Amino acid sequence: MIDQRRPVHPQKMIGLFASILLYVIMPFMMLPGAQETYHAPKLLAGAAIAAGWILALFVLRMLDAERVRRFGPGSARMTYWNAGWIDALPIVLLGFSMVSMWYSVDRAQSLLGFSWVPEGLFSWLLYMILFLLFRHEGSWSESVMNTGLIAASLIALIGILQFGEWLPLFSDGYLSIGMATIGNRNFVGTYTTLMLPISVWMWMEKAKWPYLLSSVLLFLLMLASLTRSAWIAFLVWFPLLLLLELRKKEGVKRLLLFFGVIVLAFVLADVVSGNLFSKRIGSILNDLMHLSSDDAGSSRMLIWKMSLPLLFDRPVTGYGIDTFNLVFFSLPGATLHFDRLERLMKAHNEWLQIGITMGWGALLSYLVLLFGAIGKGISSIWGKLRAHPWKVPVLCAVVGYVVQAQFNISVPLNALLFWALLGLLASDQRQDGDVASGVME
Repeated sequence: MIDQRRPVHPQKMIGLFASILLYVIMPFMMLPGAQETYHAPKLLAGAAIAAGWILALFVLRMLDAERVRRFGPGSARMTYWNAGWIDALPIVLLGFSMVSMWYSVDRAQSLLGFSWVPEGLFSWLLYMILFLLFRHEGSWSESVMNTGLIAASLIALIGILQFGEWLPLFSDGYLSIGMATIGNRNFVGTYTTLMLPISVWMWMEKAKWPYLLSSVLLFLLMLASLTRSAWIAFLVWFPLLLLLELRKKEGVKRLLLFFGVIVLAFVLADVVSGNLFSKRIGSILNDLMHLSSDDAGSSRMLIWKMSLPLLFDRPVTGYGIDTFNLVFFSLPGATLHFDRLERLMKAHNEWLQIGITMGWGALLSYLVLLFGAIGKGISSIWGKLRAHPWKVPVLCAVVGYVVQAQFNISVPLNALLFWALLGLLASDQRQDGDVASGVME
């Protein structure tokens, strides 16, 4: 039977293709043994994807303008951005970022970023571009998410095998501490926080066993990462997912089945590992009982105590984008507690990091943008799940990221995926259907 529905417009296809590149290809970009194995290759790949996307849209708009010139306004096929107040915030944030770079303690580092995890002005420009592209040109597609979850499952399998010492770790040019194709295990934990909610929701919606398998693999990778911030984030987004989907009885049953499977998987993994994971959970409880201790949170409490006064030293400009390492190790006593070789390059709290390095204006615009996008997502979900059901897992992924960001640091891969998801959450797009079928709603 011939499908008579309207085919996907090239403008939409470009966005879907860019999404596949971002979710499938970019996480695998790495150069084992190089000076910078993980992060720079992914950042450059993200920049290439965004640049190609913009160039393709420009060509389409030129063709559309020629069509209008020849056949009149009614022949236009392109859709144009309907800008809102939230679209001004990335520009405001970039404005504060440029001021911060100009008055930076190290302009070169603020422009390109710290050598190991580069997040300078160039990275922030890319993040804001991706947010706007996904907000106005991006769309949810089952095919895109399927391919993304296949890639995530492969990454999870690699990380799990490395954890069990069946595969070697990839050297990052400094120390062999890399995990899967992501890098440091803390960054792996953040990656699972972004991808696991989508996989679990797809299992709830579609009841297809491959989604359950990918969900279990990503959960096991989250465990293997030993990243407590990702575990805490799980305890936030998982109940949120259950709450938002309570009206769907069959979906709730499948969610409870997933929960039963991961509880069993946790018990088995804990027994095999000699109670490694239960001890790790115990360390969270121990830190909660000793929050005043400098050792709490793997010395994060000490980092926050020492760096908090920096927040008030240069409130307008900050010390310069991505210069936390330079400023922190200039503090009296910093080298007594931390070794520069530990690569303590950030504040282990994204909000504190932005406030210290980029100033209060940047922090405020970042927070307004963040919670404005979350607010738009919630408003489109509330009472409109038939039109925007896919925003439920996107919201859970964004909320999970925000939770873990209070303890972890931002890196290019996870930041690129996060800003793409945040753009989707803030979009006005309806569900676009499956690309494979060649149709859209």
